[in-house]
Amino acid sequence: MCTRVKCFPNFYAFVVDRDQLSRRRRRSTSHRTFLFHEIFIMGGKRRNSSQGNIRKRPRTARKQTLVRVAEHKQATAEKLHRRLEHAEARNLHRTRAALGIKSREVVARGEKKVDFEEDDEEGGWRGRYLERCARGYVALVDDLAHPLFAETRLDMQVNGVRPGALKQHHAKRAEEVRPSTSSSPPVDERAVAEAESAPTLSLEQENLAAAARENSHFGHEAPLPELSAGEKLTPIGLFPLVGRVSAVAAPARRAALQTLLTTGLAAVSERALGMQPSVHAKWDAAGMGGARLQEFERAFVASIREYMDVFLCRRLDNRQEDVVRKLYVAHCVTHVLRARARVFRNDAAVKKEPEAIDRAKDQGFSRARVLILLPMKNVAYEVVKTIVALAVEPGPNVQNRERFEAEFAPEDEEEGDNLDVGRGLAKRRRKPADHRRLFRGNTEDDFKLGISFSKKSIKLYADFNASDVIIASPLGLRRGIAEKASGKTAHDRLSKKKEENEDAEWKTGIGAARQEPKQDDADEGFLSSVEICVVDGADVLSMQNWDTLRKAVDMVNKMPSNTRDTDFSRVRAWCLDGLMQQFRQTIMLSRYRKSEFVSLMRGCCNHAGRVQLIEPPEVLGSMVNVIVSMRQTFFKVPNVDSPAFRADKRFSFFCANTLPVVRCLLDAQVLLVIPDYFDYVRVRNKLVEIADEDENFRFASMCEYSKGSDISRARGKLHDRSAGLVVMTERFHFFWRHWLRGADTVVWYGLPENEHYYPEILNMTGEAADSGRQVQTFTLYDEFDMFKLERVVGRRRCKKMMAKDSKSTFLFV
Repeated sequence: MCTRVKCFPNFYAFVVDRDQLSRRRRRSTSHRTFLFHEIFIMGGKRRNSSQGNIRKRPRTARKQTLVRVAEHKQATAEKLHRRLEHAEARNLHRTRAALGIKSREVVARGEKKVDFEEDDEEGGWRGRYLERCARGYVALVDDLAHPLFAETRLDMQVNGVRPGALKQHHAKRAEEVRPSTSSSPPVDERAVAEAESAPTLSLEQENLAAAARENSHFGHEAPLPELSAGEKLTPIGLFPLVGRVSAVAAPARRAALQTLLTTGLAAVSERALGMQPSVHAKWDAAGMGGARLQEFERAFVASIREYMDVFLCRRLDNRQEDVVRKLYVAHCVTHVLRARARVFRNDAAVKKEPEAIDRAKDQGFSRARVLILLPMKNVAYEVVKTIVALAVEPGPNVQNRERFEAEFAPEDEEEGDNLDVGRGLAKRRRKPADHRRLFRGNTEDDFKLGISFSKKSIKLYADFNASDVIIASPLGLRRGIAEKASGKTAHDRLSKKKEENEDAEWKTGIGAARQEPKQDDADEGFLSSVEICVVDGADVLSMQNWDTLRKAVDMVNKMPSNTRDTDFSRVRAWCLDGLMQQFRQTIMLSRYRKSEFVSLMRGCCNHAGRVQLIEPPEVLGSMVNVIVSMRQTFFKVPNVDSPAFRADKRFSFFCANTLPVVRCLLDAQVLLVIPDYFDYVRVRNKLVEIADEDENFRFASMCEYSKGSDISRARGKLHDRSAGLVVMTERFHFFWRHWLRGADTVVWYGLPENEHYYPEILNMTGEAADSGRQVQTFTLYDEFDMFKLERVVGRRRCKKMMAKDSKSTFLFV
């Protein structure tokens, strides 16, 4: 039942078979559902028989001994905790590869049967497992129930095995199971030596190089390469700590990028953005002083400084997200300030020599050069704070700061993470960490803000036609244009009583004549000359409304219908030719890859090319994080040849095959998860028809538009088993992340976009599994779900399940 394992000197761990524990003991160990085994930790030295029994000693001495033992245990636990924190640099994925572990489990002396993988060849998973059991190794991997061991690796010594031999065994296994890197380009040793010996450029030299790159990109003399929208990306290679890199660019630029990624990333820093000395001096104020960039952040800097379109697809932690955001903000601020300085220089030159106006082509149809599309106000608040920190000196140099703080700043009780006030905040703390991070502060998604730069100050809430940077959500941008079209701007929203008084004044001739809204105000001409467009959080924006984002991006770089503030003598030639889109840089950030994101980036036709930095998905996918033992069945929807007929084919397959199986499950509580809202409405209407025909069929539904009372009622029916089927959308789970109790069968109408939702929802069936009920899941997918399937099941299984000659049903236990 119990196996003692020596972890460190004077420290032992006991691996206890959870199946042999009583139900009462099992509940008392933790409030979470453990994975197959329970782990108990005991600190302190082994007590020799010469020390005698503690109970036979006098009461005072026994009490003192127990106190000393308790203090020693606490000190040992704290020591272990510190050692585990210092070991965070040891990557857990490297340990899994070294030990051959392919599921989240505790393996001990062959007591656990492995039936997760179908690979049973000699030398495969089972061979490595039996060999490890014969040597007596015990591998402790991260477990949700034990956060102390998360993201760490313990090399345990069992049965007298020396740590050195264990380390050699791990290194040997790492060489055997390390993934092939044949897709990576060969490394030129000569180029590496030249890159290492190359001198580091100073700040002034980097500034001059950035100015030269900008001039070569936006200059009208440079010939445009033959790059068209929709051209497919060509892989460059798989680079360690960067990811899979693909690009569409001229041969010379592509070769330079490949050489940089292979040998020269160590020399790339934030100075490569070409920040002016005044901006770089404020880099510390933005919270980035002395920060060391990681490899993929250096690759990101090397791509955006060339004014190429960049698609960064990577799941970032809090620190990486802040760094990447500050990097693209610094790039935008540097670009605006450099362009403003050029305009001022040309103004002085034209004033001194009027003939120089032919060479002073430095403007577009409108003043706005940067457009940043963000999902919520909490992100906009951080972006504006970074702009203020980089652009102006500390002091009262920001106009309308009070209004900005009142509309965008988070509430007082949400600013600190250590405040435990209110029941709502306590519930929020039970949400996952990524949900708390995303929905912190002000989560309003309807906002727009114009920022104009001057020599010593900036102005917030500037008019769009007089702004250098526009920060908005796609919804706020579209509604702002619609309000101008109807004349119902924020300035014109007056109460009815005030309007009547003003009308009376106009009738008597006291007030000025009221101006009717002009049709020109509805024109999106202020977006005609945008040179940098940033889409931060494309995955969140797609959950809000993808169509709104798509239309907002389509409005950029259109020929304006009103040019009342345009000096055509200073407009660049390529603007007059209508080639603004070929000179616009688009930067998109997302946590995962989606076909809509790829389509949007493929529609960009930047003449400098585009780069795609993709983090490879996990080899085994997110399904290894399912800690509840269940049958996972995947059904492939047949004959899906076109995306236009995907919805109809999936609905027909669901009604003909999956729904009858679900209705035949006796005493089962089914949770049906539907990613798309339109499919949700369609399935709900079908269930309503079935309920009208069959009185015994009862179901409940909840979506992102449901009221709080309806959500509580549906959750209650799932828990008390008054409804056999509950339907919900993926967007509902995205916004609320409720813990749903009572379900024992989960049906996925389609794979979720966020791969972490798959194990998160399946782990909710742990309570049903503990009560002895059978738990299982059914998932539907088709040929166009490759990105989603790869993130859930892993690359190898996805390739097998997507093959044309593959079977239509796959079962994982």
